Amino acid sequence: MQDISRSFVTHDHLQIVFQSIGCRFQLEGRGCYMCSYGHAERNLTPEEVREYFDKSVDSYVGERHVLVLDVFGSILDEAEFPLANREVLIEKVAATDFHVVIFETHYTLVSIDLAEQIRARLPGKFVKFEFGVESWSERVRESIGKTTIVNAEIITLMRKLNERGFGICINVLVGMPNMSVREQVCDAVSSIERSFDYGANTVVLFPINLKKGTKLLEWYELGTYQQVSQWLLLDVLLSSPKYYLDRVYLSYTGDKGSDIKPISCNECGSKFQDLWGDFRVLRTADERYELLCGFRANTRCDCLDIYEKTKVANI
Repeated sequence: MQDISRSFVTHDHLQIVFQSIGCRFQLEGRGCYMCSYGHAERNLTPEEVREYFDKSVDSYVGERHVLVLDVFGSILDEAEFPLANREVLIEKVAATDFHVVIFETHYTLVSIDLAEQIRARLPGKFVKFEFGVESWSERVRESIGKTTIVNAEIITLMRKLNERGFGICINVLVGMPNMSVREQVCDAVSSIERSFDYGANTVVLFPINLKKGTKLLEWYELGTYQQVSQWLLLDVLLSSPKYYLDRVYLSYTGDKGSDIKPISCNECGSKFQDLWGDFRVLRTADERYELLCGFRANTRCDCLDIYEKTKVANI
């Protein structure tokens, strides 16, 4: 069997995605409209987990600060990542010098007892859980087919995890369907603010990349969904409270994979990739804010004109 696990490096983050049979909600026909992380014929064996982990860590040459652990759905779902695999993985993680370890999973798979068990096996490491909320508006989540989250439940879990000293990362989508550009900005900014209000340590922004096999790509091909602009992501960041910027991270901004990426033009495309690279390196909120403001003040291009006209027209 060809192993289709993969790993990504972003500055001081190493993310390892182990192959699995896929997200349980996707397999049940209840998957999100923008998701397509794939699926395999079978899960990995414990030995294959060990081998791929060693391969990924040994080839990583960046600062060993954050390690993100993932599968095609939820790393704590034993249907995708059996307990024997988790035992091997935690043993391997404990022997590394990464400071922060993030488990990306559906919130319903996390209990306080399980969180404590994991932390006990990872002494000296800050254990975090990453939840794909996407938006704190239940109405907006319904527009992307994400009906598996109950706000009251996840907020209660976040509070309990906070009280016990665990970290929480919330994923927020940028570019929701069936919204004007203004509404997309407002929803993303509101979701960032509410994530921190509810106790998140960090937020990861996911500007929508259109993936093969997703309903969003179908809508795009039918002309009922518009490709996200790089300027939308910049707008969201500049519209968010400045003091949160040191705790906001960026996911795929157009520099990975074969998806249909956030749109840019010949004039601004490479400039945006440089901007996002610099943003990831800078540490403080003030530095990041000054970087974003400077880019906004000194960059003009055709796709900015289109973005501004679309925003003014409220479409």
